Amino acid sequence: MNKIKELRKEKGITQEELANMLHLKRSVISKYENGNIPLTDGLIIELSRLFNVTSDYILGNSIDRNPKMNGDKKNFQTLEEFLAQQGITGRENVIALKRIMEAMASSENSDENGDEVAAGGRKMRQIS
Repeated sequence: MNKIKELRKEKGITQEELANMLHLKRSVISKYENGNIPLTDGLIIELSRLFNVTSDYILGNSIDRNPKMNGDKKNFQTLEEFLAQQGITGRENVIALKRIMEAMASSENSDENGDEVAAGGRKMRQIS
């Protein structure tokens, strides 16, 4: 079970208030909290930012609320802090880094011809 209700109550906010923050209806928040509908990737990200916890914690996959990233003997609270420590600042640079990461992830899933490949090396059929 996800941790939305627990986190919401810890913050002292109602379902209605959380719904307003996320631009959703209160009934949708209730359905998410009760596990009646699956959480979307975008919502998980928004909730993790709002409650300052990891997505794994929200999903109930981890007991660590917000483990710090370790790098060069330094602890970083957020990805933004990590990027700033690496000299990557500004919206344009962060967007560029995101595009590079997406391209790398995409290339991991394609063969030498650029065709997408599923796990096990089978080619995926592109749907037009």
